[in-house]
Amino acid sequence: MAAARWVFRGLYRQLPVSFDRLAVTSGVAVGLLWIGLEMSGDGGATEAVAVAGLGAGAFVAWAVFRMLGTILFVPMIEEFFFRGYLLARFPADDLRLRWLGLGVTSALFALLHGRWVEAFLAGLVFGRVMLRRGRVSDAVQSHMAANATVALWASATGQWDLI
Repeated sequence: MAAARWVFRGLYRQLPVSFDRLAVTSGVAVGLLWIGLEMSGDGGATEAVAVAGLGAGAFVAWAVFRMLGTILFVPMIEEFFFRGYLLARFPADDLRLRWLGLGVTSALFALLHGRWVEAFLAGLVFGRVMLRRGRVSDAVQSHMAANATVALWASATGQWDLI
């Protein structure tokens, strides 16, 4: 992910980026929804066993890289593809097609994640945030805020299966 971010750094710099309170707030709400609706089949037992086998130093390194990837890299890659590329393929001048695009891209986003309902709802929120001002960077901010909320909860509670 870091390599992809490095390769496309020039494109990222060209994007209009400014802090968007609504994007961040909606992202925190998505993160809280993700935490609140957590119903994984094994309750994170698989992840807990894997993490428990690490030594202290390895665990810290794993946790840092896991959180960095979750908060910084995953939102950029996913939002540039699902909202910046796919959703942009649906014409902005046809409201019905734009809403269809929002549903389709959210469904595809959900297929990428194990928790389909939560991911579909997250995709709707991230897509709507992007459509509000036409800026994929707003969707990235929202997704980063959601993932940061979940990652901080996972770190505080040891529920690493959430991320």
